[in-house]
Amino acid sequence: MVIGVLTTSYPRHADDHAGSFVGDRVRALLDAGHAVDVIAAGPDGATTRARADRLTITRIGGGAVGSLFDGEGAPERLERGGARAWLAALGFWNAQAAALRARAAALDAVEAHWLLPSAAVAIQAAPG
Repeated sequence: MVIGVLTTSYPRHADDHAGSFVGDRVRALLDAGHAVDVIAAGPDGATTRARADRLTITRIGGGAVGSLFDGEGAPERLERGGARAWLAALGFWNAQAAALRARAAALDAVEAHWLLPSAAVAIQAAPG
C-alpha cells in the first residue's frame, strides 16, 4: 500500500523532536512494507520534495510557513501573530490540500496528524 501522511510537523533531522511521533509512525509503516508519502510544513522558501526508497517527503514552504511551524509551535504563533500568521496558515493548508489532490490517485490511504488542520485538509482534498 501507498500511505499518504499529512502533518504540520515532521522531523527535519535525526535530533529533531518536532513531530517525532509522526516520524515513529512513518517508520512503523515502512517497516510493515508500505510506501509512505509525507506532506508536511517546511521552512520559508520553496516547496521541496525528496525521495528515498519507499519514502517521499514533501515540505510545503513559502510565505511565512516555516516561521509559523518552527520553534514554539503554531498555536502560540497564531495566538500572537494576528492576521499575518493566519494568512500563512491558510496558505499552508491550501498548499497541503493541493499536494494531496495532486497525488491522490497514487495513494491507497491517508493519515492525518493532527485533527486540525491536517484531517480537515484530508477531508476537503480527498477524492469522493
